[in-house]
Amino acid sequence: PTRRSSDLFGKKLARYGALTLAIAGVADVTGQVNYTDVEPDFVGGMGDDFAIDFDGDGNDDITILQSNNGNYELVQANGSVGSAGIARFDAGNTYTYASNIIEGDTIDGNLTFASFGSACAGPGYSGSQFCGTGEGFVGVEFSAGGNTHYGWVRIDVADASNFIVMDYAFEATPNNAIEAGDSTLGSANQAFSGLIDHLQQIGRASCRER
Repeated sequence: PTRRSSDLFGKKLARYGALTLAIAGVADVTGQVNYTDVEPDFVGGMGDDFAIDFDGDGNDDITILQSNNGNYELVQANGSVGSAGIARFDAGNTYTYASNIIEGDTIDGNLTFASFGSACAGPGYSGSQFCGTGEGFVGVEFSAGGNTHYGWVRIDVADASNFIVMDYAFEATPNNAIEAGDSTLGSANQAFSGLIDHLQQIGRASCRER
């Protein structure tokens, strides 16, 4: 008997189903960047804050905020207690500054992380890395499900009283490094996209054959 086009389509689906398992294995190796565009950009001023829950588990991982410590204004990145840290810059003193990471630089366990980091502090704190420098990246380390993940937040800090949060991302594969500014989905996701396109083409062809 003549094979029905639906039977052929089913066999092709089975074959590509096996391929998806292979692609899933690649995902563990290449990693996956989860990217979020803050649209519109969050514009913060006096007393404002922007909390980020990277992995969507209901717990905020870091907060970008503006505050006054009683003596001066500052914009700061705070990590959640015990589970998140901010890549720090060593200015040679006891104050903790957030490091302004260059786009493309690696964020991983080789950096030093602190529970908070000042992005722009008031007068007299020349170690601030973000004051009036334009867009920059805050490096983040956080824990999810007992695993360590790395991420970044792109901010623009005009001064100690005003800041903008534009976007952020994290590496979904535990302990995998991420590059500042990386928003790609990795080769595994590109392969999945190609697979879906191909299956759609097969489906359309099968419908025409019926």
